[in-house]
Amino acid sequence: MAQATHYLNEIMEFFRLGFAHVNAMLGLLIALFATYQMGKWQQIWASALGATVIHTVALVLVPMIDHNAPFHLPPLLDLAFWRDTAALYVGYVVAIAALFFVKSNVLTKAAAPAAHH
Repeated sequence: MAQATHYLNEIMEFFRLGFAHVNAMLGLLIALFATYQMGKWQQIWASALGATVIHTVALVLVPMIDHNAPFHLPPLLDLAFWRDTAALYVGYVVAIAALFFVKSNVLTKAAAPAAHH
């Protein structure tokens, strides 16, 4: 039982890590843009992948633009980088799914009666 609890805690920490990055200002703006671009639920995987790539590129470019820092590639050979990127992807899937649900069910149904008047 203790081993199952340990693995469950590891999985939950993985989800927390990804969602914590998406819940920051940069992540929310990217998720909103990805949700705006989505037209149907089948596009969620590609939208989350695109959002993850944009987020990773922004993390490289923002220090260069904001602080005149030198260009540094992300640590592509580091396993922790790929684990964090996978967690970020899962966080974007969850955030974009939640925002798209609101967009497709709440906002369109609220705007539909007003359009008929």
